[in-house]
Amino acid sequence: MKTKIYLFRLTVSLTAFLFSLGVFAIWTYCRTAALPPPPITYMTQPDLKDFHDFSAATPVAEKPDSSISETKKDDETTKFDAEGFYYIAEEIPKGFEDFENFNVINKNYESEDESEYGKLIAPKGAVQTNKEFRFSRISIGGGQIQFETERVKGISYSFSGRFIEMRNFIYLEAEAVEKVLEGRLIKKRNGVKIIERDVKFGWYLEPGCGC
Repeated sequence: MKTKIYLFRLTVSLTAFLFSLGVFAIWTYCRTAALPPPPITYMTQPDLKDFHDFSAATPVAEKPDSSISETKKDDETTKFDAEGFYYIAEEIPKGFEDFENFNVINKNYESEDESEYGKLIAPKGAVQTNKEFRFSRISIGGGQIQFETERVKGISYSFSGRFIEMRNFIYLEAEAVEKVLEGRLIKKRNGVKIIERDVKFGWYLEPGCGC
């Protein structure tokens, strides 16, 4: 008898629990259905008018240097020209006793160019001792000069320096000018530095004019 009572109570309890779950599910569904739908977000194409094409922007012109007059800019005598021969202007340093000069050539005088001073070409030249050492590399710019020569029986020269004076000596037909260049002169044997000295160079138009 007691067993039947327990089963009856259990059945009633389960029925009540399931009924409650059903009611809760129906209430939740109805509440959700009553809510407004969430807003829909759309991806739009950006307006290209809002973007600037910097690649087509007009460059800003540099402000002219008012300190340079038109007359000075047009004056040929103010244009720097490194062409000529350079000799050691002070006492010949030890180890460079046979160093005579080095020369820079940057014009072709056999060209049909209208200029009486020849057509500009890439600079070249050589160091002259009791042998000639042609430049294997030379760079001139920004008031500086660097060069390196080829090897002759293992010996080569290199130099790095700056111009003290930057004038067009050839145009002015100057014969010789003292101390226009200073820097570090290096002598190498088989690519290894054997001696280096700080030197100053004078300039002259042709060999024999300055030293």
